[in-house]
Amino acid sequence: MYTITDNVSARDGSDTISNGEHFQFADGTLEDILPPTLDSFAPADAAMSVPVNSNIVLTFNEAIQAGTGLIEIHRDSFDGTLVESYNTATSANLTMSDTTLTINPTSNLANGTHYFITLDAGAVKDIAGNSYAGTDTCDFTTAFVHDLTGSVTFWKTGAVIADVSNTFASDSVTTGPDGLYRHLDMEDGTYTLTSAKVSDTAESNAIKANDALAALKMSVGINPNADGSAVSPYQYLAADVNHDGQVKAADALNILKMAVKLSTAPAKEWLFVPESVGSEAMSRTHVVWPDNPIPVTLDMDQELHLIGIVKGDVDGSWAAAVG
Repeated sequence: MYTITDNVSARDGSDTISNGEHFQFADGTLEDILPPTLDSFAPADAAMSVPVNSNIVLTFNEAIQAGTGLIEIHRDSFDGTLVESYNTATSANLTMSDTTLTINPTSNLANGTHYFITLDAGAVKDIAGNSYAGTDTCDFTTAFVHDLTGSVTFWKTGAVIADVSNTFASDSVTTGPDGLYRHLDMEDGTYTLTSAKVSDTAESNAIKANDALAALKMSVGINPNADGSAVSPYQYLAADVNHDGQVKAADALNILKMAVKLSTAPAKEWLFVPESVGSEAMSRTHVVWPDNPIPVTLDMDQELHLIGIVKGDVDGSWAAAVG
């Protein structure tokens, strides 16, 4: 045992010596012969529901450097199926900084899978060259994740609708020219889907006096469709501009105000509903408004196709702007 004593007055205080490799004394040298030890592991050992895109971070009790050996990820057990293997001296998937070692897997881990991390003895060493003894005690299980995907199309023509913002939990995506949206790698759970699109000239031009007349006919039980086709549930939703569950003369008046662009007219607005709404039984006195935002229970990969409706565009004359 060695004791260091400061015999100079007025120098009292507390100081810390860290990462010392050796101390030189008049009668000899004290070398660092203790190997590094693992202080913590992230994800926590035996953790559940770990995101599949997680990095793996090992924190040691002292500064480390690459040694000689492998770090491996196995599935189902410590000696189970090899998923990935990294040479600590050469792998670009490993980053060592001070006391931490970060493993960045080549690709996302699998859904709902038990993983085990093993380190060869000597794969990591401290600055003095003492080798880590190795471990096979780190394991975790990834979350069950699923995808929610779908298309957004116009109710009358089936035309795709671009630039629709879809928000699912904290994940937001916007449909492109193909009208598709994709929320990927979402954990099991109950969520809500919110969809919105900025209304512009194309939406304003779609609302005309003909739509007001169509809504007025619907309010008294007359089919407004010239071809005799049944009134679509989407038409009832487009006509019920005040969302009170009925199509009345007041709705027709509001649509007329929208058509002539009065300042007192209701705001132009896109409505997005699940495709299943098309099979709802509706009438002028029974307009069924679906939940908004749309509730989604995600326990497997799902497709949820959305139908777009322009409020007040009862005859479905909307067409996407060109150019």
